[in-house]
Amino acid sequence: MPLAPTAWELRHAIYTGLADTGIVPSRAALAEVAGGADDLDRTLRALHDHHQLVLDSDGRIRMALPFSAIPTDHVVRSEGRRWYANCAWDSLAIPAALGIDAEIE
Repeated sequence: MPLAPTAWELRHAIYTGLADTGIVPSRAALAEVAGGADDLDRTLRALHDHHQLVLDSDGRIRMALPFSAIPTDHVVRSEGRRWYANCAWDSLAIPAALGIDAEIE
């Protein structure tokens, strides 16, 4: 079954938040995009099931590749901002995806 348009809007909000700030937007902000808390959980699960992001066992966003939603040893820094990557390869993908010069730890 294909993803609903709301799922793509939610995915966009997640990636925009991660790209802009290095963190996943709040549940409240994401629930607004999804149409409420119940719809948020259902849509996040659909995105996970379609391999668009990875949820942890509690249903929280763990990864939206190449970004990690939790701190890791793979840190990308640029212009006062910081992102976490899931692995060394993802740390190379973040600056490429954002079109920026960056330092990678």
